[in-house]
Amino acid sequence: RRTMIIESAFRRVAARLIDLSRAFKLSIAITIDAILTFGVSLFGVKVYEVLCACVVSSPVSLVLSLTFAAACLGIFLLTGLYRPMLRYRDTLIIFSVLASTTVAAVLLGFGLSVVLERSSVVPMVGILWLGLMALMLAWRLIGGSFLNWANRDLARRVTRVAIYGAGRAGIALAEAMDRDARRDVLCFIDDNR
Repeated sequence: RRTMIIESAFRRVAARLIDLSRAFKLSIAITIDAILTFGVSLFGVKVYEVLCACVVSSPVSLVLSLTFAAACLGIFLLTGLYRPMLRYRDTLIIFSVLASTTVAAVLLGFGLSVVLERSSVVPMVGILWLGLMALMLAWRLIGGSFLNWANRDLARRVTRVAIYGAGRAGIALAEAMDRDARRDVLCFIDDNR
């Protein structure tokens, strides 16, 4: 009984996610990527402290992490990660994430090694790149699997519709409903036809 309630709640959440506008879905994706990038950046600053045996103050570490995250998101936007907005059901998203995170890692790794004058930063950025890429791919693939699972069930729940009026408006309504997999137009009801 409890699993049925949880499953039903997941399906309702998925149905709401599927019905969101493209712009809102895009903002959700960017927000999740920003949180992950900031977390990985903060972790990178802590690793840098350990590797160079130095202490970075909390405000400086937050500013560095925010700057790194903002730079990564800027690079993600410039490399087109959010432009095609491939459906998360599509495994081709792997290539977009791979290309964007690779460009970000190379540019930021090179930039940090020049600014800090330490070549030891490059391997650390490489390791952080692997972590960030894995996290970004994981949430997209898990989210895609979740939406696929929920969408299959939603597709089975077809609402059968009878349209009153077979004129232009009725035909336009039928054409619009044909695009929605959850609606099936059975017939038209009209006095004149």
